[in-house]
Amino acid sequence: FPSARPPLDQLMSILPLTKPRLYSIASSPFYAPGKLDLTVVINQWKAASDSRVVTGACTRFIQRVPVGRKVACAAVVGTFKFPKEDTTPMVMVGLGTGIAPIRSFLQDKLYKKNRGIATGPMVVFYGCRREQEELF
Repeated sequence: FPSARPPLDQLMSILPLTKPRLYSIASSPFYAPGKLDLTVVINQWKAASDSRVVTGACTRFIQRVPVGRKVACAAVVGTFKFPKEDTTPMVMVGLGTGIAPIRSFLQDKLYKKNRGIATGPMVVFYGCRREQEELF
C-alpha cells in the first residue's frame, strides 16, 4: 500500500529482532589460555533470481572486521560433556554440525597428555552435506 506511511518508531516496534548468530568455541581454555578460536564457514550462494553472489550477513561482517579488532559477543554454556574419567574412550561424530567442539575436545586432550595425564583414545567421524565441502 503506497499510502501507508507508519512512523519509524511504530515500524521498528513490529519488525522482529535479528537473531544472534551462534558459533561453537573451537579451542580449549587450558590449551590456549586467554585465546578463543572459532571455526567459521564463509556463507555465500548464487541468488536464484539473477545468479549474483549473495553473502550472509554474519559472513559479511566477519570478512570486514580487521584482524585484532574487538567485537561484542557473549558466551553461553554449551551442552557437551566430558566423561568423568580422562581415560574413557570417546567417539565423536560431527555429521554436518561442525568441527569446532571436536577441535576444542582434541585440544583439551592434548593439554592433558602434555602434562602427563593419562587419556583415553578418541575417534572422530566427520562429514558434510556435499562431497566438495569436505575438509580432507
